Amino acid sequence: MSKCKEPHLADPVITEEDSLLVRNPILRSLYQGLAVLCIILGIIGALLPLMPTTVFLLMAVWLSVRSSPKLNDWLLGHPKFGPVLKEYLHDRALSPKIGYRALAVLWLGIGVSAWLVPQVILKVLLGLTALAVSSYLLILMRRYQKH
Repeated sequence: MSKCKEPHLADPVITEEDSLLVRNPILRSLYQGLAVLCIILGIIGALLPLMPTTVFLLMAVWLSVRSSPKLNDWLLGHPKFGPVLKEYLHDRALSPKIGYRALAVLWLGIGVSAWLVPQVILKVLLGLTALAVSSYLLILMRRYQKH
């Protein structure tokens, strides 16, 4: 008799999505709540001209894949946002059309916010945040062009 264990047909198959799920129930609930918040902000961004959509939906996908397969399936199956989000998940890339639109709205929103905020430290933080998000979006667009 062999000592090596053969796989049993009833053993569950671990998928990549299952391996990304956060096991800690508190952290998983936090991620799920943040994903819902990002979805709400993304939808608001689709309706308001100064609010970004893409950045919030990308964060929502990242959070939902780690917290709620049901929420993630809903996001990826959405007729408007699903194709872009699937492309992001599959290739970690973003089309230049979507990326440049996201950059324009991001900088417009940050610019207006910086103009309205009187504290210099907040203006600096807004600028640093915009630079970080812009860098990430540019990396995603560069990856898209290599396809």
